[in-house]
Amino acid sequence: MKTFYQNRTLLIIFILSISFVSLIQSQRKYQKNNIHNLDRDKPVRVIPEKAITLLPPSDAIMLFDGTNLNQWEKTNFFITDRKTMIAAKGGIKSKQVFGDVQMHIEWRINDTINPNGQKGSNSGLFLMDRYEVQILESFVNTTYADGQAGALYGQFPPLVNASSPQGNWNSYDIIFKAPVYKKGKVKEKAKITVLHNGVLIQNNQEYEGPTVFKKIASYPKTHPKKASIAIQYHGDPIEFRNIWVREIDERKQKEVKNWVNPFPKDGLGTHYVYSAREGLKENKHFTIKENSIEVLYNWQGNAAPYAMLTSKKQYSSFNLELEYKWGNRKFAPRLKAKRDAGFLFHVSGDLTPWPTSLECQIQETDAGDLWVIKGPTVTATDKNGTENILNSSGAKNFQYQEKYKNYEVPGWNAVRVEVRGSKSAKFYINGHLVNEIKNFKDAKGNPLAKGWISIQAEGAELIYRNIRLQEL
Repeated sequence: MKTFYQNRTLLIIFILSISFVSLIQSQRKYQKNNIHNLDRDKPVRVIPEKAITLLPPSDAIMLFDGTNLNQWEKTNFFITDRKTMIAAKGGIKSKQVFGDVQMHIEWRINDTINPNGQKGSNSGLFLMDRYEVQILESFVNTTYADGQAGALYGQFPPLVNASSPQGNWNSYDIIFKAPVYKKGKVKEKAKITVLHNGVLIQNNQEYEGPTVFKKIASYPKTHPKKASIAIQYHGDPIEFRNIWVREIDERKQKEVKNWVNPFPKDGLGTHYVYSAREGLKENKHFTIKENSIEVLYNWQGNAAPYAMLTSKKQYSSFNLELEYKWGNRKFAPRLKAKRDAGFLFHVSGDLTPWPTSLECQIQETDAGDLWVIKGPTVTATDKNGTENILNSSGAKNFQYQEKYKNYEVPGWNAVRVEVRGSKSAKFYINGHLVNEIKNFKDAKGNPLAKGWISIQAEGAELIYRNIRLQEL
């Protein structure tokens, strides 16, 4: 099922991309004489499987993730115990302004509501605070075609009606292109592509102008390049979750320093240690290949001691990237535990499987957890923005901070660790910041600015690949 979900997600992104760059635009005729006409033909109903829940990409701006309303201007909208947002009097507008965007939003009509046309289940998403995509219960509830769910309100009905049954979640995946003005005239009209629950309902469709009620739309003489994203309150308590946006522009990656593999294929430049005697001389934890390291894939037996592969070179300020994927087998003493491993930096002292160090944990559903091990002290910022001092030099010589959120996915996962001497470190999982620390000190209170780096084997098969380090 997870593989199907991933493939479906890729298909959605592919459809969005094709629609956005399409040079052949099939524009529908704007029916000026049919605005809000109840007799206008209704789109055929297509029953979707369910709403599409997409995690935000690494460059997305999270407008609402269930924790706070910090991205919005002051509002009466409120957060529920379910970490959803309920519409309330006055509507809501984003603090940040946007032009061309990719956007994801999920919404739901409570199944205790009794919709009647435009009443009882009405809201709207406004791009640039001007261009509406209608939100309405439209699985059974009927209204005029250019006012049902997915309509460009008052202008174009959806190509099909892809609404979920009332009480179920709906999703919109949107690509919006802002209008282009030149010398006070519209050179290019605003355009939008919308997928409703994964079904294409607006295909690079032009807006005839900002949304208006019972009037023929037209473009004004002046228009901002960017404006807020707004959600309408139409008297009904519509529920929202998982709202994020990406600005659409061209960005080029710049590499300043060369990347190197700190654990080369020939095994030179590394230490290999383990926590107990191995059963056979040829029974090795790590199989180093051209661009990957297999962990415990060739292990014989049901129990495996913990082990660590450590660089001989010490590093201070660097970026480290790697990818990992879990295998199938687990070994005693962690047969019933989560699959576990880790990346350690500023390693010092005796080289044991848990040396004095700082760790970005690699563990099933816990990738990005922080461990401060056997001596160091750091200041860690938790998911609520609170700074906490973690001191591992006392009786509790393993200090821990949970990741901000779980971003691990089935298959390959990308890890990035940015270390800046004794000043700071940031952990990223699949592009998302999940932990941040600063002010590293050793057990004596001196700045902890450098050390070896290590990767762990802790009783589970996995593969590390594309391990690369960039010294700064």
